Amino acid sequence: MKQKVTVELITASSIGDIFTALSMLSPDNLNVKINAVPNSGNGARRIPRKVGNSGRSGRKGRPVHYGDDRIVWDAKNGNIDVNASLTKMNMTRENLMKINTRVGTAEYAVKQGMLRQERAMLVGL
Repeated sequence: MKQKVTVELITASSIGDIFTALSMLSPDNLNVKINAVPNSGNGARRIPRKVGNSGRSGRKGRPVHYGDDRIVWDAKNGNIDVNASLTKMNMTRENLMKINTRVGTAEYAVKQGMLRQERAMLVGL
């Protein structure tokens, strides 16, 4: 008994792969109609953007990675208050610049904040 089968296939595979797969069925009569489907990008599902405050512009609070209490956060300017942090650490700028600091420590964060402030003063910001 012969049957007529209609298949609607939407795929990103090449047409040659589709013909190979269909010919493996060894049909008596094979008619193929191809319509191009508009492609949106690379076929990946698009993820909608989140709406609301995004990035640094909306952040005024203390960043999570500055968890050490010796780091004083200046919410008005959105950066580390270097002088207050140095006072809490009982250090001077010279002492901080002389020591080697490890990434992730309070000393390192204050040192980086101090260098950013100095660079901003040189540029004139």
